[in-house]
Amino acid sequence: MSSKNDELLDAWASFFVAHGLSIKTIEDDLRGKTPLSLEEYDVLLVISRAPEGKMRLSNLASETVFTRSGITRITNRLGARGLLSRESCREDKRGTLATITPAGKDAMRSTWKLYSRSIISLFEPCFTHSEAQQLSGLLRKVINRTRNHPLIQIGTKRKKQKSPPK
Repeated sequence: MSSKNDELLDAWASFFVAHGLSIKTIEDDLRGKTPLSLEEYDVLLVISRAPEGKMRLSNLASETVFTRSGITRITNRLGARGLLSRESCREDKRGTLATITPAGKDAMRSTWKLYSRSIISLFEPCFTHSEAQQLSGLLRKVINRTRNHPLIQIGTKRKKQKSPPK
């Protein structure tokens, strides 16, 4: 008979492999078909959900899974393509705010159409409706345990969306 710790370690191993393979599958499915990579989409999503669609660059790394250098690289790329703009923070002139542009919102909507289909295509055959709800609830527990003050409220009831918030 295995212990709870053995089961937790097995769950971690399964989650780790499933996450990596899922990301690779979705990235491969979207490559060359969408205006944004998954990294770019996720950064713009966090910014778009911030008050007024603006966020301090120094806070982006803590609200995403990317390092500060990774955030700099991604935001530079997005800025060069006109998908986000930068402005000085009014309260603290040393800080810089990243703001999603209308072109960034359009790129998100376009990407989401294919991204959401790819997610559903991957997961729909694997889970019943009830299992998907259960998995979502279990993963929310981990997210809420690891994020002190999540920018994106995970686990709140929200309307079904065909595209990201405007």
